[in-house]
Amino acid sequence: MLNKLIQTRKPLHHDALPFVLMWSQKAGCTAILRWFLYHANELAIAEQYQSEGDGLDIHDYERNVLKKRTGYDDELVKKLTAGTSSIQFLRCPYARAFSSYTHIHSRFFIRFTQEGKTTPGMEVRKAILRQLYGSDECIEYTFSFLDYLQWLHKQQIDSIEIHHRPQITAIHTIVEPRYYRLEDFDAAAASIEREFGLSSSARQNTSFTAGHHIPKKTVPDPVALKLLTTGIPLSRSPAFAIPKVDRHMLIGTVFGDLIQDIFGRDIAVYDSIAPL
Repeated sequence: MLNKLIQTRKPLHHDALPFVLMWSQKAGCTAILRWFLYHANELAIAEQYQSEGDGLDIHDYERNVLKKRTGYDDELVKKLTAGTSSIQFLRCPYARAFSSYTHIHSRFFIRFTQEGKTTPGMEVRKAILRQLYGSDECIEYTFSFLDYLQWLHKQQIDSIEIHHRPQITAIHTIVEPRYYRLEDFDAAAASIEREFGLSSSARQNTSFTAGHHIPKKTVPDPVALKLLTTGIPLSRSPAFAIPKVDRHMLIGTVFGDLIQDIFGRDIAVYDSIAPL
């Protein structure tokens, strides 16, 4: 059973670390991977691998090198079965849902369409366009956060494209990690490092910032909520302000109600975590 379940979001493990790190897309996965590789003494190697490739990122090292090592899966299953400590950072499901929406608003999609290329994110965008417009011919047609959530609500949520699935999945019925809030990452990392006798990443002044996120700005709630019902264009100027969206803004709205229905499992676990 575990051999199958680990394939969806394969947890991270390394002989240099005494725990297994579980994770999910759109929940700090790049920063968390960098933190993991730092403690595995492979961050510099991964960055070198990334710099030498054409269009490679740190996740390519994760997929092509770290997880391709002989016996990686077998050793992972052995550790999980033996009860090795596992940890996972969960992101606020409300903020993550909006992040998943912005994930399919890359301006690169325009160029990719012209070049005849596609990506998983483009395919999700096209699926939403087909539902709204009956056609995916124009990748630039706008749709709102509300449109996205209503589309998501109709999907088989545990089998759609991985960036849009819940953080809590079938593997959590077998493996119960120790959860931390992603928003508490700095304090949590320091606590984990002390517990397991790891070097302090804070003292090394090491940054684990991903650096590839769409910038978001604080705007008044009424303005942000209006934008969430109209949509973000693919073609936008640098001055276009994509709002920061959080639970406080969405709770009690149609957006919040949909997120509660879609990501109820995530919300229940997230709310059970004591903030640091």
